[in-house]
Amino acid sequence: MASGAVRGTQAVADLPDDAVLALARSDGFKLARRSGDEDAIRAYVAVIAQTGPHTNPTWITSQAVLSAYDRGLIDETELDCLSV
Repeated sequence: MASGAVRGTQAVADLPDDAVLALARSDGFKLARRSGDEDAIRAYVAVIAQTGPHTNPTWITSQAVLSAYDRGLIDETELDCLSV
């Protein structure tokens, strides 16, 4: 069985672009919940379903930021601002 990191990386890679952007720009699961950002909440839940409940939401956000950059959804300036 793959490690949680491998499953988490794959789970983020499998998300559609809009979900990756929502995660990357959410500034964390707690803030997404407080702000009512449903796209980010659904994306966090989808990744956590693959990795387990003890996955650090900050790690998920950082994976989403990297994925968004790799997909060309954000530029280097936004990458620098969003990197955790």
